[in-house]
Amino acid sequence: MGNVEIDIEAATDWLLKAEPVSRLTGEEFKKSEKDLITQIVEYFDTLGGKVDRVGIGTVILDRRGAKDSVGHKVGRAKVAAFKAVPDIIKYGQIIDSKKNWKCRNYDTYVIDAPISIGGKPYIAEVILTKKKEKTRYYLHEVEIKEKLQGAFIQTGTETGTPNGASKLIIAQKLKEVKQNSKQALRRAIKARLSSLPPEQFHTEGFKAAALIQSLPIWSQYATILLFLSM
Repeated sequence: MGNVEIDIEAATDWLLKAEPVSRLTGEEFKKSEKDLITQIVEYFDTLGGKVDRVGIGTVILDRRGAKDSVGHKVGRAKVAAFKAVPDIIKYGQIIDSKKNWKCRNYDTYVIDAPISIGGKPYIAEVILTKKKEKTRYYLHEVEIKEKLQGAFIQTGTETGTPNGASKLIIAQKLKEVKQNSKQALRRAIKARLSSLPPEQFHTEGFKAAALIQSLPIWSQYATILLFLSM
């Protein structure tokens, strides 16, 4: 699988509506005499230390992946989500793939899936790196579903909710899609307006102004703010 064109809006819609691929209590991998990475590795060992993904192959679930994933500060949600990693890889949605990523001789895949932690909906994101015959995982981000939902319904250039912008890769790609769509619409409208004869342009402008002034809401306000792009 090389670089694949993915419908990000459709993928986001699936993430927001699909049933969780894994349901967790939130109490997974609690503090004990064993460190977190050892607990994760021991759990993956019970699964044979690997998981298969159709179209990608076998993904190695080892200490290196766990260590890379917890290299930065992790909260309780991300800690618990390690137990869902096999299901995320197996049943999640590929939202991005790159062949020979940044000329580093390995391919990458970003897989997202809805999960439940303590009865609350989350979105988890796993990155796979495939070099030759070895594919490894990295648990990139785990965040409350509400943030992605905010990015999905937001129509402006900023995404996210009052709780902060989503850090998921799919949210970033969704923002790019919306920006490109908005720019394409603006270009199409400008091209259509430019094609009108000057007389028709002014005539249609007066018609539009008259239509606005005829709206009931127009008479309800003493001050109307308009924007003119210069």
